[in-house]
Amino acid sequence: MTGKIIAVYSPKGGQGVSCVASHLSLVLAKKSSNTAVMDLVAECGTVAQFMQFTPRLHLGNLNTTDFHPNSSSLRQVAHPKQNNLSVLRYPEERFEKVDASKFIPVCRNYFDFTVIDLPRTKLIPVVCQVLANADVVLLLAEYHWTSLFTLRGFLESESGIMCLQRGAKVVINRREWLPADVLLECKKIVREPVAAELPLEGCLIGQNRLVERGRFFASVKKLAKSLLEKGQ
Repeated sequence: MTGKIIAVYSPKGGQGVSCVASHLSLVLAKKSSNTAVMDLVAECGTVAQFMQFTPRLHLGNLNTTDFHPNSSSLRQVAHPKQNNLSVLRYPEERFEKVDASKFIPVCRNYFDFTVIDLPRTKLIPVVCQVLANADVVLLLAEYHWTSLFTLRGFLESESGIMCLQRGAKVVINRREWLPADVLLECKKIVREPVAAELPLEGCLIGQNRLVERGRFFASVKKLAKSLLEKGQ
């Protein structure tokens, strides 16, 4: 079976992308025998914080002059967090040189699921490459005016239109429950169906750690189930 690439992205920082990517990979690892979460955030640290360890090796260790990954080399730098889940990261100093066309096919062949935590705000080449080649794209925002208008601006851009054409899903991290009329106005701003709402609970905000309980984790499990049921 060919593995699935799941990209998690937001055009605005601080929307919980690493939190969702980390928890989603944990849920998928419970359902498959070989899952990875890839940290492509330039500072290469947020996913590691959620996993509570810092990988010693990274994808840049595969070759000091060029990056030609294969299944054998991936095993060398895929750090096991627990059963069925590995963590991959890319070094900050070589980040601008990342070529997604090289590692996505290998991850697709080697892992059942690869969840990619993408950098926020800047549409640098690697982000565009991942968004164009991922099997599933999750676009994150919050029910906050700045976040929603930033997301809408992205959705109206060339990259955003491409994501929508390929079936990208809008996911909202909810820090608070809003009155029905305010919620309706928020959804009008996005102009796209909201595939899932994830209630960010107090135990998660600012903690950078995995929490395998509560409404947020239950919502991530429901999101993962919907992706699996739709063959994604």
